Amino acid sequence: MVLCAGRVVADGPPGEVPSASLLSRVYEQPVEVLPHPRTGALLVIPRRDS
Repeated sequence: MVLCAGRVVADGPPGEVPSASLLSRVYEQPVEVLPHPRTGALLVIPRRDS
């Protein structure tokens, strides 16, 4: 479940819910969501534009 300003904005399995667009909107910061290269767990990191 993802909350924004105390309200549910998404609900579902951890492998499906956290998208870069959703979390960027919630955190008000551009982020990337990608699998960890060794474990496959989702990583949420700040987006770095070059």
